[in-house]
Amino acid sequence: MHTVLLVDDDQTTTVLIARKLRAHSGQFDIRTAQNGLEALEQLAQGQIDMVVTDLNMPQMDGFELLTHLNNAYPNIPAVVMTAYNTQEVETHLAEAHQVQVIEKPIDYQALIAAIERTLKTLDDKCTVKGISLPNFLQLIQWEEKSCLLEVSDGKGGKGFFNTEEGELIDAVFGSQTGEEAAYAMLAVDDPKITINPPPQKKAERRIHQDLMSILMEGMRLKDEGEGHAPCPEEDDTQDTSSQASLTPVDQGPITGGPQDSRGLTVLVVDDSKVMRKAIGDHLSRCEGIAAIEEAENGQDAIAFNEHLRPDVITMDVCMPIMDGLTALKHIMIRQPTPVVMVSTLTRDGAWETFEALRLGAVDFIDKPNRMAGTDIDPQLERLESKVLNAHHINHSDLKLLRPPACCPPPKAMPPLRDGHTVLVATAAEGGYRALLAMLAGMELHDTEGFLVTLQSDPAHVDAFAKYLATFCPVPVKRPRSGERLAAGVCYLIAARDSLSLAERKNELAFMASDMSEASNGKAADRLMDAAARIFGRAAIGLILSGNDGDGVEGFKSIKAAGGTTVAPSLEGGSSSETVRLAARTGLVDRFFSDSLVKWHRGIWRD
Repeated sequence: MHTVLLVDDDQTTTVLIARKLRAHSGQFDIRTAQNGLEALEQLAQGQIDMVVTDLNMPQMDGFELLTHLNNAYPNIPAVVMTAYNTQEVETHLAEAHQVQVIEKPIDYQALIAAIERTLKTLDDKCTVKGISLPNFLQLIQWEEKSCLLEVSDGKGGKGFFNTEEGELIDAVFGSQTGEEAAYAMLAVDDPKITINPPPQKKAERRIHQDLMSILMEGMRLKDEGEGHAPCPEEDDTQDTSSQASLTPVDQGPITGGPQDSRGLTVLVVDDSKVMRKAIGDHLSRCEGIAAIEEAENGQDAIAFNEHLRPDVITMDVCMPIMDGLTALKHIMIRQPTPVVMVSTLTRDGAWETFEALRLGAVDFIDKPNRMAGTDIDPQLERLESKVLNAHHINHSDLKLLRPPACCPPPKAMPPLRDGHTVLVATAAEGGYRALLAMLAGMELHDTEGFLVTLQSDPAHVDAFAKYLATFCPVPVKRPRSGERLAAGVCYLIAARDSLSLAERKNELAFMASDMSEASNGKAADRLMDAAARIFGRAAIGLILSGNDGDGVEGFKSIKAAGGTTVAPSLEGGSSSETVRLAARTGLVDRFFSDSLVKWHRGIWRD
């Protein structure tokens, strides 16, 4: 049975109207309130289907109450009764609130008829089952439906989406409105969805993004709110109920290449259907990609990878049944396939980023979103580039990087001196996996030094150094200006650190440098130039990745000093723009085409 809330400060009038209406108790129940504030208290308790209100009341009048109804309870219709129904009042009510007006003294038959008509429209609402909220919102858009979509979280929380001809106009969830409310409702697990007729009043537009943008950002925020995925232990390779044993299957050739002339097959793994569709739709339009397959959790991804043999996988982290990091480990053991991590958790500097790379992922990207008004298309184009580059990765490099059985005890490191050997490397986006592979198996002698510039924020480099310290066999440090260089240490330097090298009291030290000096402010150029001046023929330069040319001028300095320059092989087309530029200008002495984990052995010893 429906419940009607009668609001009037005149108790005599309230009693008379309630008595008349209770004659229809078989159709609806009556509750009363003496002003707008009392009415809001009862509305907050729930179970109110309709409001009949006076206008002129103390504390909160009927106009304020109607405004609260429109903003917080758009699903609850109202009828106004007033003795002051001037043309001005009627016009305001019609334009601002679109409610029916009953004049006092009350025509009870007219009031009862208005209540019955209004309650009859509420009977048209229905509950939706068997479809997710994002999918149902898309269905409403496709059918160009106008309605008020009620969303309940099962814990007393309730909100509404307001659509007009399929377009999302507004949302309300508790005290939140607009896009904020929409994101909050999209984060609700297993919500109860009810379709209501459109509200009496035309909704104020408080959502200005298109539906797909709202859905993608909502799913991204939901992923972010679910927290970090569990850290898989090294022996976490037990079978699941639907998996075969973990004996590696026949991997075929170890070099990448399209399975047929049509292009690549990409497996998109994400528990959000909206995100799978957005990524899949974009990649399906890309030249060189022929087919898109989908999986909604890590367990399905493992099975699909073995049966479909995709060329590249994009993988979310937070998913039900099996998270992305656990699935990644299984994939690298059973059927190694290039994986690009796509998640709110795999952004620069996040623990999950480094762990995913260690487990075998070739690259990572933050999940596409429209935060701060950013355009989503360039983000999807970056993902496209990463997917195409991932296909060219040497499959022998797709393996879990295990820490050494035991790390040597810390010891005092001798200073790095003129006459020792120093390797200066640079890595940007796409080169972190190669650097991680090198460091995981690296051995540095007391006459060797390793300096690495990373094209990333200093805070992200700090996080990378802390992560490496958990399993890297050599000491990893973040140097500061004035710090002495020690042999046998790997130094990680952010491009913005603006550090160079200088000789001081028969020792070498890091020093702050002017960003405008000869290296044009590029970190790798600056360090390689200093290494060439100090170490001469014992200086080695290595460009792992980069797209701004940083390292090319440094290569020139090292070659001029008689040192050695090294870069990844150009075979397969996966090399970065900076590597290709250095190769075109004849600045690379040696190209390494074998496994990344073997690079450091040849670099140091030859």
